Amino acid sequence: IVLDWIGNWEGDPGSGWSVAGVSNGTKDHTLVRKCDINQGNTDWNISAGTNEVDSEWIVLSQNDWTFLGSHELECSEPEAICTSFTGIEIFEVGDWINPEDTCDFGFCNSDGTFSGTIIDCMEDMGMPCEGGEWVLFEGDCCSTCVVSGCTDSEACNYNPIATLDDGTCGIIDDCGDCQIPYCYVVGGNVNYTSQSDCPGGELGNENVTLVDGIWVGNDSSDQYWLGSSWNPYWNQNCSSSPGCMDQNACNYWYAATEDDGSCVFANEGYDCDGNCLTDLDNCGVCNGDNSTCLGSQNIELLSGWNLWSTYINTGEEDIQSIFNEIVDDLVIVKDESGSVYWPQFALNTIGSLTIGEGYQVKMSALNTLVIEGDLVPFDYSIELDEGWGIIGYLHQDCFDAGDMMNPIVNDLSILKDQNGSVYWPSFGLNSIGNMCPGEGYQIKMSTATLFNYPISGGQRIGDIYTERPIHFDEPVNTGSNMIIGFPLYAWQSTLSIGDEIAAYDEKGRLIGSTVYEGNNLALTVWGDDMTTDTKDGLVEGEKIIFRLWNTLTSAEQVLNIKWQEGSEIYSTDAISVAGQIILGNELGADRQLVKITDVLGKEVNGNEKDVMLLYIYDDGSIERIFINE
Repeated sequence: IVLDWIGNWEGDPGSGWSVAGVSNGTKDHTLVRKCDINQGNTDWNISAGTNEVDSEWIVLSQNDWTFLGSHELECSEPEAICTSFTGIEIFEVGDWINPEDTCDFGFCNSDGTFSGTIIDCMEDMGMPCEGGEWVLFEGDCCSTCVVSGCTDSEACNYNPIATLDDGTCGIIDDCGDCQIPYCYVVGGNVNYTSQSDCPGGELGNENVTLVDGIWVGNDSSDQYWLGSSWNPYWNQNCSSSPGCMDQNACNYWYAATEDDGSCVFANEGYDCDGNCLTDLDNCGVCNGDNSTCLGSQNIELLSGWNLWSTYINTGEEDIQSIFNEIVDDLVIVKDESGSVYWPQFALNTIGSLTIGEGYQVKMSALNTLVIEGDLVPFDYSIELDEGWGIIGYLHQDCFDAGDMMNPIVNDLSILKDQNGSVYWPSFGLNSIGNMCPGEGYQIKMSTATLFNYPISGGQRIGDIYTERPIHFDEPVNTGSNMIIGFPLYAWQSTLSIGDEIAAYDEKGRLIGSTVYEGNNLALTVWGDDMTTDTKDGLVEGEKIIFRLWNTLTSAEQVLNIKWQEGSEIYSTDAISVAGQIILGNELGADRQLVKITDVLGKEVNGNEKDVMLLYIYDDGSIERIFINE
């Protein structure tokens, strides 16, 4: 006994499954398997199908119980409508051609008659193609019938069996007649006037300009041209047809019998319509080598510190002349090696720009730097040294930082933008989002390498939105920083989305803040600005103090951290990663650190190691923290 398996064995049918496009086809319907299906199908989706054609079932009308329980499997064979002259059965009305022999064709009529010309190599089954020729295959069978005629289906004398266009295609004229054209040649620009003499029609003049080349006219017995030198007639035959006879030319004329030297060829690398047949380079040159193309770039520089770069090659132009137009708002420019252009002190140890490098600049006011020169190819080779550097961005569009850095991701430690946002692949973080033209990026490599930006690798992603702190203030960009990593596994307590983490120097100055969003966290802490007279950030070797603000309780707590990598001591461009984070006691909302002492009461600066320190606050509270390496 063979049973049909209908539906999904473990599924909930609800009110029924769809079958053959019938909604709820398994509810109150009789399903009859099609007669050409002789075995079951364990894949219900395929068996049910989506319509009457691809389904294995016939769905009877609702509550029609015909064939309920069993049905006969009798499939009637379709009957042929026509039989070709060669005895092949045809099952559809319309044009028919033997797929095995293109000379065997005709038309199957609905009344069962078949009309057509049957041609074989021996010509014993009909007449050969009119105007055609026999093509023999190994001398014993007809494989192709070559028929000359009009192959344009829009023409009034279209020949459906023609295989070679002979240029005789005609058009319906104003009188409704099918005019068969032929051609002759005129030189220069010719103006002519034509008149319509259709019976019962209206007379009128028509001015047309014929350009150099071949002009096709139609049969007529009337004199047509009224020229100053000769009067051709429409029924006059051309003794020759000059034109371009080179098939590789853009103006090749198949009907030309005499080459007149008029051939026009496409430029190298282009087709006749001016389309580039190869790739355009960055300069828009077809099959170019990106060697030279002029361009300009406008780079917006904010007040304060910026990281910037350019995709323009300024050649040997000095950086002083590049910044000449905005020098009044310029404080200082630094490169990755520490060289500077410092107008206030007439210092310029940078010289000219290096292609592919980025630079730091501090502005006293917002302004726009305009750079002009040759465009640099986006895939220009950039040498990246081991350790820290500043890389420029050479694309003219924004692309995802992860895609751009993918060629060197195994050697990349971290990438930072001017705001302290990072692409940190080993940490699974990309708070930069897109790398964009005009911006520079600090980059740390584990090994030296040669880098080329990929063509895109993916696409531009939407701008990254980062929650801004609402409890802690935002720190000032001082031009130098350090990155602190807080991995999820390091937290010994559960955080809430929206909790905030802040960093302070030893004097209680805020030098970094961020918001917890449920992922690994990178906190940028800012160092001191060397261009100011006041202390506005961390100095080298200074201890960093971390606090957490709980968004649910609105309470602050000190973070006690054991470090997996690095420490809480500030060093420009250093990277520290927490290994264990323990929440300390809650702090008063307005509590300020007064001093730090050891257990004997001796005031210390907090840089000690392997000791218990006491943090004393102005509200009388004391935090006891053990400091280790």
